[in-house]
Amino acid sequence: MHGTDCYTVLYKTEVPSVLIEVGFISNAADAARLTDEAFRKSFAEAVADAVDAYFGQTAE
Repeated sequence: MHGTDCYTVLYKTEVPSVLIEVGFISNAADAARLTDEAFRKSFAEAVADAVDAYFGQTAE
């Protein structure tokens, strides 16, 4: 796949979108982290904090 074909989530939408890659299941270390609930929660909180910071809001 080349060009915009491989990023349909970003180009075939009518609203702003972001693609966040947390890791790759083909990588053993990433796969292990992705199965860890604490890691997933920490990552989700970091993304939420970044979005809030970008838009000038504070997390509740």
